[in-house]
Amino acid sequence: MNERPGIDLADWYPLLLAADIPTPRTVIISTELDLTPLLDGESPAGYEAFLATLQQAASSIGYPLFMRTGYGSGKHDWLRTCLLTDPEDLDQHVFALVEWSHLVDFMGLPTDTWVVRELLPTEAAFTAFRGMPITKERRYWIKDGKVIGYHPYFPPDAIDNPSVPDWRARLEKLNEMSLAEVNELTALSERVATAVSGDWSVDWLWVPNRGWLCIDMAHAEESFCWHAYPTAPKL
Repeated sequence: MNERPGIDLADWYPLLLAADIPTPRTVIISTELDLTPLLDGESPAGYEAFLATLQQAASSIGYPLFMRTGYGSGKHDWLRTCLLTDPEDLDQHVFALVEWSHLVDFMGLPTDTWVVRELLPTEAAFTAFRGMPITKERRYWIKDGKVIGYHPYFPPDAIDNPSVPDWRARLEKLNEMSLAEVNELTALSERVATAVSGDWSVDWLWVPNRGWLCIDMAHAEESFCWHAYPTAPKL
């Protein structure tokens, strides 16, 4: 198997497509523009053409949609970053994602890959953080072609600013995992492990009438693990 791909979505997403892994409809745009001047209120040369390319991709997916960079979505600031409902707000969301990319990492994250995806029709139990829907998600861990652990995506201690008073009970219900679910996601995750070399966290989202879709991946050593969960990997 080849060397482990980078964490840029543009590196690993084509491998999932080739392996017929279920994923959201996705358009990837690459740019050589330095977008950091946006943080100082300046538009770099070529910015309007970049926006036009993004707009074209967004129109092909349809609104509302999910937008991110190749390295992340800033999803905890959901309404301002990754959820795009109106084409007139595109530049504001680009700015917010550039700002998030600059602040979230000590060195800043690259903004040379942009990703426009369908907004999956999930059933949120509640919202948290800043408008982010809390839905049925799982994180599986793969290494050397095998699943080495798994856990629900959201630990209770990670939830901030929940929208309903009974959120703990709702989250507990979301986090229940049946044997059939574990068997299905283990098989799907091992297909990912066959397609993508190395050790990874693999995130799955449940979508009614479509089943489990792979929505994100990251190198295992850079991923949050719910260590206290009984089936979490021993990293």
